[in-house]
Amino acid sequence: MNIYNPIEQPTSLRFVHDVRMAEPINITLNDRPIIRGLAYRQSTPMIPVPKGNYNVKVFTTAGNKLLLDQNLDIEGQKLVAVTTKDGSDILILQVTDEKMFYDDQMMPYTQPQQMPYEMQPQIMPQNTQPQMMQPYGMGQQMPEQQSIFNQPASGCGMGYPCQYGYQQPKPYQIPEKRDSHLAEEASVRFIHFSPNAPAVDITLPDGTVLFRNVPYKAVTDYINVAPGTYTLQVRPAGMDQVVLTVPNVVINPNDMLSIYAIGLVNGTPGLEAIVFNDKSMML
Repeated sequence: MNIYNPIEQPTSLRFVHDVRMAEPINITLNDRPIIRGLAYRQSTPMIPVPKGNYNVKVFTTAGNKLLLDQNLDIEGQKLVAVTTKDGSDILILQVTDEKMFYDDQMMPYTQPQQMPYEMQPQIMPQNTQPQMMQPYGMGQQMPEQQSIFNQPASGCGMGYPCQYGYQQPKPYQIPEKRDSHLAEEASVRFIHFSPNAPAVDITLPDGTVLFRNVPYKAVTDYINVAPGTYTLQVRPAGMDQVVLTVPNVVINPNDMLSIYAIGLVNGTPGLEAIVFNDKSMML
């Protein structure tokens, strides 16, 4: 099967390896290899495919052991996590990701030269900063960072559908700071992939809420952010308790970042945060 038939209108998907205890993995679509050597906390770029039903198999890179065999209906932009609910059984979590890029920033579809796509280690090395954030302990406090988070780039109530019924509140904003810096602002969103965590708020250390009451599997809209270095905190929705602190999040002008909460609260693998630059996720 030629899954890159240019006559068909393609959709796109990308895979995130969210199983901490698992070794690097290979992935096939309809028994055709597409990904090799995807490591924990790595993400593939967006991969264009025609819409339809696909059989997805996940194997260990070393030894080719079958970990998962599952069918998926793929249409539109999809974010597919190879994840786990309890730290043991591996499963596929598929969510819609229609707003990964704004309309004027979507890259035109071009047919790849060949398959399979070969993962390169430099795409997302585990110790790279600031593209990868290291996990921090439960309730750990870090120094405050000054920041300005402005109005959403797009969102619920502005003509866009909401993922899983999630209603994005109006973020904290300081209008007088927008006029001269808008062209260099970055965009940030949050994705909740921690299966046993409740709905959460993402805040600054002073309690300012950036994303409110985000449930499991929700993908928020992007909000505009002034470039800088930030400390972010994860709290159970509506509570003051800090369950995860992520310091030194470096945001550069025009970045478009997705921050993921993965792992388990009071479990193994533990709750942690990772961040990807979405602009680098296009083939």
